[in-house]
Amino acid sequence: MKALLLKSIVTVLVFSSAIQAAPAYSGEIVFRQKDGSTFSGYLKGDEYFHWIEDKNGRIILYNKEDKMYEFAKIIETANGMFDLNLSGIKVTFDGAMAPALSELPKIDHQLLKTIWQNKRAKASKHEEKLY
Repeated sequence: MKALLLKSIVTVLVFSSAIQAAPAYSGEIVFRQKDGSTFSGYLKGDEYFHWIEDKNGRIILYNKEDKMYEFAKIIETANGMFDLNLSGIKVTFDGAMAPALSELPKIDHQLLKTIWQNKRAKASKHEEKLY
């Protein structure tokens, strides 16, 4: 009985350490704003770091406070790292925010990749502490 329990524990530990971050669904998705308007986008990232990207390559985040999707911008944090942040510019299907979008700097996808890698590394360190 003890041998079976030990084998079970070892099996769980082996498989749990082999679990990797799962990629997001790669197909186009229609998102609905709180006001009923919709827009299309693609999920990017994994469980450590994720965002939505529209067909023009603009990055979109969900604002939990007002329950609306907004375009994102990159900010430098207090510790000198970079992160995505809400821009305050709501995503609209009809392009009504086009003048505001011209003020939004284009996000460098290489920098976005660096942010993603940093978040994954931070999550891995956190997971190591749990074991």
